[in-house]
Amino acid sequence: MYNEDVNDQYTDHDDGNGNGDSVLTYEEEEEEYQKIRKEHVFSEIDYTKRKSKIICTLGPSSSEVEDIIKLFDEGMACARFNFSHGTVKMLEIRGREIRTTEVDDKAPEYLVASEETKWKEGFLMRPGQQAFISCDNLFQKCIPSRIQCTYRELPKLVKPNDVIYMDDGKIVCLVTDCEHNGIHIEIKGGGILSSRANIKLPSGKHDNLPILHPLDEGDLISFALKNNCDFVAVPYTIRKRDIQQVRDVLGPNGAHIQILAKIDTVDSLHNFEEIVKAADGVIINRVELALELPAEKLMLAQKWMVDRTVQEGKPVFVQSQILESMILSDQASRSDAEDVSATLLEGVDSFILTHETSIGKNPVDAVIQLAKCIAEAENIYDYDQVYQDIRQDSINNSKNLSTVDLLATTACNIAIESNVEIFVCLTETGRIARYVAKYRPFQSILACSTSSAVVKQVNLSRGVIGYKIPTHLILKVAKEQELCMAGNKVLIFYTENEGKKNETVHFKLVDIEQD
Repeated sequence: MYNEDVNDQYTDHDDGNGNGDSVLTYEEEEEEYQKIRKEHVFSEIDYTKRKSKIICTLGPSSSEVEDIIKLFDEGMACARFNFSHGTVKMLEIRGREIRTTEVDDKAPEYLVASEETKWKEGFLMRPGQQAFISCDNLFQKCIPSRIQCTYRELPKLVKPNDVIYMDDGKIVCLVTDCEHNGIHIEIKGGGILSSRANIKLPSGKHDNLPILHPLDEGDLISFALKNNCDFVAVPYTIRKRDIQQVRDVLGPNGAHIQILAKIDTVDSLHNFEEIVKAADGVIINRVELALELPAEKLMLAQKWMVDRTVQEGKPVFVQSQILESMILSDQASRSDAEDVSATLLEGVDSFILTHETSIGKNPVDAVIQLAKCIAEAENIYDYDQVYQDIRQDSINNSKNLSTVDLLATTACNIAIESNVEIFVCLTETGRIARYVAKYRPFQSILACSTSSAVVKQVNLSRGVIGYKIPTHLILKVAKEQELCMAGNKVLIFYTENEGKKNETVHFKLVDIEQD
């Protein structure tokens, strides 16, 4: 029941000197809140000042140096290479020209047509059409009734009445028969099939497959190490052992490379708890998950995975159909723009553009549009409430938290109460910067390290800006870049023996003085 005395809490009162405080009534607060939201609609904001990052997949539409430079200028934080859609030699040429890189390995993904049977134009697969998928290089040319596949063991993995998908689920096929060298299919959902389209197997078929084919191991080592890649993404990660296998393949020389688990299947979802603890970060592949989850459940799965990854203090990325409408159009659809905003408010660190920048009509425009959508959503992000929610979750699970994590939440609380302008994290591993980023503070987080790899990797965490400069110069650089000014407060967070058993954590609040 409404209490008439409630408004008494909000009325002006005397401060003891005969002056009334300018305390707003409840109605005035509501009016002010609505006014702020209206001003957001009609105000212009600087979309280059964002906390969430953009990763772009390079391809035919973005393979030239000039294209890559434009993508960087408009906000690309990291370039993604996909072994499924390019040769090692071609990828190496571009990999040398880019600062921060992420590479996807192929396995266990199966592709339509090998390099020898590649064709330029796709062809229409109609519902009701019969076709044979060969797995032994039987056909030198693919036609609608005869399709070549890159994986010889495919007939052993499926059986009649299984449903498989091609080209990210655009083409739905029913397996009608299996032979030793291929499978017979009937098209249930048609579409254009093009060279190197992927083939997705039914749920549960990936569990006993190696995460890396023998040929992939050589490609991975050759490209990732030779080109100083910062991340390797592992498709169809089912268990934590898949992450460990990739670590073993990279070996000591690749120990600096962070491994991202791609969540593509329901099996991945079931084992998410062990996967998120083993990986350095998580990529949620929505297109693949949508083939196995009801549409109304996908949002719930995404939200839960985002929350769990954030709780672990690790970056979480969302991939596929981010701005799908901009593959062929100059403008993003309303539904795409709203989806980006909703996903941002869920708490993701980065968005991964795939077809939008690899084969899309306007890769640069796609990056600009995504940057604008992110910036607008961040403009209404309730940082204080998000911090309180994450902090409460941390308190509830305090037995499982590290010392750095516990002190990171304390540091964020001090930043709120003391009106801190920026965080400065002095780190050799990026760990303390990621833990501060976990609590999604409003302030920018400057991560200063002597390691180039750490600087580039931590740069993909939300709100973090990496610097490889001497620590005594970090505040000078921050002022030059207008991240802070004289009179502001800065919270400096650092550790001794970072990541070791005898680790000691320090933070201090300092005032920025005039030059």
